Amino acid sequence: MTTAPGLFVARCLVRVAVWILVAGAVAGPAALVRPAASAAPGAESPLYGTELPADGYVSSTSCAAAACHGRGHAGGMRSEYLAWSPDLRPGKPNDPHARAYQVLFNSVSKRIASLMELPKPAHETSLCLKCHAVEAVQPAEALSEGVGCCGCHGPAKKWLTVHYQPAWKALSHREKWEQYGFLPVQNLTTRAVNCAGCHVGDATREVNHELIAAGHPRLTFEFAGLHVTPGYRKHWEEPLAPAEFESRAWVIGQATSLRNATKLLGERAKRAESDSEADWPEFAGYSCVSCHRAIRKDTPRPVPRAQQTRGKSGWEMLSVAAVDVAAEFTPRVFVGAAVPRLVALGELREVMAKGSPNLQLVRQKSAAAVAELDDWLTALQAAEDRPRAHALAPEVSQQLLNALAASALTPDRGALRDHDPDFLAAHAAGCRAVLRGSPDVRLSGHMRELVEVLPVPHTPNGRLTDWGSGLTNARMLRVRDQFRDIFDRTRPGGKR
Repeated sequence: MTTAPGLFVARCLVRVAVWILVAGAVAGPAALVRPAASAAPGAESPLYGTELPADGYVSSTSCAAAACHGRGHAGGMRSEYLAWSPDLRPGKPNDPHARAYQVLFNSVSKRIASLMELPKPAHETSLCLKCHAVEAVQPAEALSEGVGCCGCHGPAKKWLTVHYQPAWKALSHREKWEQYGFLPVQNLTTRAVNCAGCHVGDATREVNHELIAAGHPRLTFEFAGLHVTPGYRKHWEEPLAPAEFESRAWVIGQATSLRNATKLLGERAKRAESDSEADWPEFAGYSCVSCHRAIRKDTPRPVPRAQQTRGKSGWEMLSVAAVDVAAEFTPRVFVGAAVPRLVALGELREVMAKGSPNLQLVRQKSAAAVAELDDWLTALQAAEDRPRAHALAPEVSQQLLNALAASALTPDRGALRDHDPDFLAAHAAGCRAVLRGSPDVRLSGHMRELVEVLPVPHTPNGRLTDWGSGLTNARMLRVRDQFRDIFDRTRPGGKR
């Protein structure tokens, strides 16, 4: 790593070089060159944006010129770089992606590296850099930027000097991806798939039980909720109306989180088949409170579980718990899309409910389930790319709230279907998303209480000992009553 002065000089040189390129392009813009369609790995996949190219990553200072995205003040026109850049003043809003590398120097990261017996410090270890920085960025000193522009928008080498030209705007989202490796994150599905690579995991990046035991926060990704993380200074504006954005983001987030969790499960099973020393089952994919839970007089008693057999740990409860509701509402939230076929996913859930799931069966079923989820996401991605001819029907928000409340309760609405904190948090997160987009004064007080009772699934502090704490029988009854009241108030002819 270079010293601070050296890094400053390097960034200045890069900025000057980019200014020269931009100035030359403005003086005489070249024709938009179209590389071969195979430029981006995975371009042949119907679901585009799932695998970023391996090279072409540049420093975020390449975007920082005043003529580009470094103009004015954070929040102003073309100030995206300034809004992303870390604000070191205490209490000021910021983009956590710009601070992702810095946390690798704190005491928690040092302790994790020590307990994991890593050969190098966290800030020099690929295990950590895969998510806390853009590992392939050039120059190498730019690792200190954390997750910069290329981490979310794709490697910029091919599109840096053309993405501002008029011909660029004529390209479709898919063409920008397939020809240039540019991730069109205006498409919520494309955005969610890219986010999930780090926030859920994939074949090369994961937070396993060993990392969690060493002190790494548990990954509790909820796509819709991520956008309203307190203090998150966003450098973009959503073009959709709030009701449509929140409903779409929630459905897409359910499908995406489960897709990555399922794909990661298959990779873990594959590793365990070939390596007898690999952990199986990998506990990071199961409900934490099944093992890490205080037993006392007011601890909720077991109830029939929604996704598992009694006495067995729930697999990916945060992703699975409300996915059936998301599937059911797909045609109502995305006009022209159909209810997805999730037969293989159901079979995989049955396999994972067993105490020691068969490796070969898990690998087969997970591959089939990923194919189903990819088909679902492909349909959602296509719906996002189509011109919006229809606004979200006003009754959909109320219907979705009702379905989420019903899913959280037993058929007679007399009890919660499950006491697992992830199960409850998944349903509460869906309700929060719908109400953010379509605030209903009749429900606002009830949702405030629900927020206080349940953990927020995307909180950074998702440690094992914190996740299910305080969920006593008395609080569970309050949660049940809140969901029951939401159900009653949102059904046709329900109480006002």
